[in-house]
Amino acid sequence: MNSYENKNYLYDCNVNRDIENNIGEISIPEFTMKDIIMIDDKYKKYYNKAIRFIRQTYIFNEVELGINELYIEHMHNIEMLIIIMNEYNTFQYMFASNDKLTTEERVNRDMHIRTKRIQMYFEEISPRIEKGKEIFVSLIELHDEMISISR
Repeated sequence: MNSYENKNYLYDCNVNRDIENNIGEISIPEFTMKDIIMIDDKYKKYYNKAIRFIRQTYIFNEVELGINELYIEHMHNIEMLIIIMNEYNTFQYMFASNDKLTTEERVNRDMHIRTKRIQMYFEEISPRIEKGKEIFVSLIELHDEMISISR
């Protein structure tokens, strides 16, 4: 091994296999399109159930308008999650891979990327997921209200 290969090997060991120094480290949460689809599918399943109930009982009132407003809000939230997810997952590629960086520069670059991704997850993604939960709970409450009105 030449010195360049040695540095790459040591760097790889430090980042990927250094158990002692990585024990207390926060892992970067994964956030992919699969997560967004799961959120969207769960919402749409319940939304369709509410719409079927409206059509079967012929209840057309402010509750239906509320359900449609929630759907629009949900779709906006999904669009924002997709935009944020794309930025979140491509953040590490914003910095061109430069093999000529020193080991210290590579460690600093990787730590900066990790810090930014963790910050982005907790400041942008997590609040959007919570907003999605709030919209879903509101939909459930409106559906329950419709059921009580129809009785």
